[in-house]
Amino acid sequence: MTVDLDDRPKPTPRRQKTKRPVTAKARVASLQDQVPNQQTSEPEPRFLSVRQLAALLHINEKKVYQLASEGNIPCTKVTGKWIFPYRLVEQWLNENSHGGAMADRLLISGSEDMLLEQHCRKLALQYRDSALISYTACGSLHGLRLLDSRRTDACLVNWGPSQQASIRHQGLLRSFKNHKHWVTVRLLQRRQGLVLSPTTRLNVIADEATQTSKRKINIHPSADLSTSARRLLSNKQLRWAQRHQESGTQRLLADTLAANSLSVENLNTSMFADSERTAVAAVARGIADITLASESAATQSNLHFIPLDYIALDLVMSRKTYFRSMLQNLLTSLQQDKELQSLYATHCYRFPTYHELLSLD
Repeated sequence: MTVDLDDRPKPTPRRQKTKRPVTAKARVASLQDQVPNQQTSEPEPRFLSVRQLAALLHINEKKVYQLASEGNIPCTKVTGKWIFPYRLVEQWLNENSHGGAMADRLLISGSEDMLLEQHCRKLALQYRDSALISYTACGSLHGLRLLDSRRTDACLVNWGPSQQASIRHQGLLRSFKNHKHWVTVRLLQRRQGLVLSPTTRLNVIADEATQTSKRKINIHPSADLSTSARRLLSNKQLRWAQRHQESGTQRLLADTLAANSLSVENLNTSMFADSERTAVAAVARGIADITLASESAATQSNLHFIPLDYIALDLVMSRKTYFRSMLQNLLTSLQQDKELQSLYATHCYRFPTYHELLSLD
């Protein structure tokens, strides 16, 4: 009997399952078994080896070593071997994808400044929900640590008088690991000085009147009180509202005292304030008699101000951040905001004609 092979029932073809794209986390997870003593119960590894990172990025290990040695990727060396923090690598990938996935955000930290805060608030209202601009005043040193760990995009720094800023700022920045990839922009100069409570101011005027009457010289309350500043700094009875050690304001206070053969430890400290607003508010409410702050803060609280010196405010960032459109818009709009400049220009600030770019190389 002859059987026609074409008449036999044909098996139903199976539907081919579409393959889902393998994510970066899945590729890293598949490599965990290759690492000795790796706990597979962890949702994601904390650190990657050179081999794991090469597989994650689909590049050879030689390229990974090149990226690490040039400082172009978050990494550190432990016993001579490169390791890569997983979360920082993820952030690095996001920032370098499609011209920067974070191109619609600008995070600024560092020294506290009322003018920059107000300008960032104005820009935030202009951007609405199309971009994020954020300014966190946490002190110069802490802001630089955040910038060094790539948790912020730029840092506002002040670390002493303006005439010494170029040397001091560069020396401060060089103590951080990623400083070779940073540039600084000379943003503003701001006047700092002693802010007095109303009672302290009256005592200063009375003291000056007593001293000048002996010399038979009349004094006016608005006269130059530089002599009074020296007396105030050496007065151990005054209650001080000091700033924390990582702020540029506290550094200026320490330098000013040292120049007059005095020390911060000799001050009668009533509190340590975490911000300029808190320190000035303590003086206004009578919790403290004196603090060191900006003239704009003293004027806003209607407190007496004795000028000491101008400080330089520099904005520090990576070269890549400097060329972001949001950063350039911040610099341009700050220079062109005549309304804001006229509000703060009366002895409080000095505005440069152009923003000078400085490199650490």
